[in-house]
Amino acid sequence: MFVQKVRSEGTSHISYFIGAGHEAAVVDPRRDVEEYLELAGSSELSIKYVLETHRNEDYVSGSAELAAATGAKILHGGQIPFGYGSEVRDGDVIGLGSSVIKAIHTPGHTPESFSYVLYDIANPSHPLMVFCGDVIFAGDVGRTDLNGTNARERSAGELFDSITKKLLPLGPSTILCPAHGAGSICGVHIADREDTTIGTELALNMMLNMGREDFISWKKMEELEISPIFKRMEMVNLAGARPIGAVHIADAMLPKEIKRAIVKGALILDVRKPHHYSASHVPGSINLYSDFIPTYGAYVIPTSKPVVLVADCASQVESAYRLLLRSGYDRPLGHLRGGMESWMKGGNESSRLETISAKGLMSRITGGEETFLLDVRDNKEISQGTIPGAKMVHLGKVQERIADIPKSKVAVAFCGSGPRGSCAASILLRNGFTKVMNLSGGFEAWKASGYEITK
Repeated sequence: MFVQKVRSEGTSHISYFIGAGHEAAVVDPRRDVEEYLELAGSSELSIKYVLETHRNEDYVSGSAELAAATGAKILHGGQIPFGYGSEVRDGDVIGLGSSVIKAIHTPGHTPESFSYVLYDIANPSHPLMVFCGDVIFAGDVGRTDLNGTNARERSAGELFDSITKKLLPLGPSTILCPAHGAGSICGVHIADREDTTIGTELALNMMLNMGREDFISWKKMEELEISPIFKRMEMVNLAGARPIGAVHIADAMLPKEIKRAIVKGALILDVRKPHHYSASHVPGSINLYSDFIPTYGAYVIPTSKPVVLVADCASQVESAYRLLLRSGYDRPLGHLRGGMESWMKGGNESSRLETISAKGLMSRITGGEETFLLDVRDNKEISQGTIPGAKMVHLGKVQERIADIPKSKVAVAFCGSGPRGSCAASILLRNGFTKVMNLSGGFEAWKASGYEITK
C-alpha cells in the first residue's frame, strides 16, 4: 500500500493517489489528470475508484475526466443531485486491493461532505489515515458560509459534530489528509504544514479545542471573501465537467494573429510578473501574474471572451494554461509566440506602466501632488491597516466602480506586495486612464519603510 500526494499550486489543492495490491483510488482529482495516469502506469495499477469528498468550489473537479480515461467508478455524497457518478452512504466499506476504505458522512462545510478512512485489511480496527476534504485542515477547519447566510449556524453545528463525533474518535495517531494546504481560500488560518495527525491538531488547532457554542459563534462571525469562481465551480462540478482528453497547450500565435484576435474581442492576458509588464506590454492587456489566476482570475477574466496569453517562457505558458483549465476557462486561443520580444521586433505598438517606490509615493504625498490611492486588497488585509487617504476597492470591483476613480489625478494602485496592484493598474489603462502607477512592493513596502498607517 502507498499514498501519493498530488499538489496543485495556486489553489493549494491536494489530491491523493492510493495504491493497494493491483488497484488504486484517487481522492479529489484535478481536471488535468495526466499525473494520476502516470502514477497508475508506473506502478502497474488499475484506477478502480474516484472518491469525491465534496463538490469543490475553487477548481474544476477531474472526476469525470479520470473516469472517462480509466472506467473508474465515481463515488460522492447523495445529499445534493449530482449529474454523474454513484452515491456513497455513511458506513459504506470499499475494498481496494490489500486495504479497505470506510466512507463516513461529515457534513458542515457542505451537506454532502464525506471523509474516507483508510485501513490495512489485516488490521481493520486501526485507522491509518483519513481523507477529510475541507472538514479539517492543518491549523483550521472548513468554512461554513457557502450554504447561505440563514444556514451558517446549522452548518457550523454540523461541522462541529462531524469533527467531534466522526473524526476525532479515529484516534490521535490517525494521519489527516485534507484537500487544501496553506494559501487556500477555503480556510482562514491554514498552517504552513501539510503533514498532520488528529493528535497534532488536538494540540495545535484552536478550533478543535472549543466547545460547541463557542465554535458555532466563531464560525458565524467569520468573514471570508466569496470569489465569483465559487458559484461557477459549484454548477460545473454538480453537472460534471466536460472531458477534455489529453491537455494540449494552446497554439503559439504570431503578432498579426494576435491583432486579428483583439479585433474579434479576445482578451490579452499578460501572466508575467509586474516588473516585466511595466517595462512593456501589449496595449489593452490585463496583467495577472500566473500564480494568481486560481484566486483572482474569476474577478478579472470574463468567461465570455476568448483568452490569448502573453508570457515570458514556455513553462509559464503551460502553467497559466493549466491553471485556466482548472478554473473552468476552456477557451484559451493561444499565446504570443516569442513573447514581448517578438511583438517589439515586429514594430508593433507597446505600452508601459509606471511604477513608484514607497519613498517616491511619500514624496508625492508630502509634496501635495494630486494622487488617488487605490487599495485593492481583501477586507481581511485592509483591517490590518492601509495608507492614509486610500480608497478601498477590492480588485474584483475595480471594473464596475471605474467611474469612482478620477482621471484627473494620478492613480496609484497597490495591494499587499505588487501583483494585484499591477492588475488593477492594467484595468485602469485598459479603460483609458493615462495617469496610472503601481506601488512597487505594495503595502508591505510602505509598512517596511516605517511610514504612517491608518486602520
